[in-house]
Amino acid sequence: MTQDVFFKTVCHFFPKLTKWLNRVDDPRSKNKIIYSPSHLLWLGIFLFLLRLGSKRKIKFRLSTEEFLENLNRLCSGYSQNVAHHDTVEYLLLRLEPEEMYVVRQKMINRLIRMKALEKYRLLGEYYMIAVDGTGYLVYKERHCPHCLTKEKDGKILYP
Repeated sequence: MTQDVFFKTVCHFFPKLTKWLNRVDDPRSKNKIIYSPSHLLWLGIFLFLLRLGSKRKIKFRLSTEEFLENLNRLCSGYSQNVAHHDTVEYLLLRLEPEEMYVVRQKMINRLIRMKALEKYRLLGEYYMIAVDGTGYLVYKERHCPHCLTKEKDGKILYP
């Protein structure tokens, strides 16, 4: 029942979302592709929505026949298996961020056009949309005396 509500909600607000996900410029070798971009991107979305915590949990939590049936329903296609988490990572590492920005922009435009955000306008004029920019701007050198630090791969970064 929960999956029906989710499916209906996605179809109501974003009926073309799967089509948009399939239209991203897929950087993978065309002759080696088994899973559509939408299949892999939906897995990435579910990794976030279901708060799975790690990509490996795709194999353990999402590799059920019921989930595959629902994923195929969302993707408007047919896959015999849920993709391995390494395949999802392979696409995400090679996908240009701008490709997903376009999808996000289409989603926001859709919400604005259907007036779903009207009651959330600031001062009756501006739309308030929160976007997580954590990690977007990172410096290799200290830029102020109050900088936080983060160590990654043995290097100190200043987010």
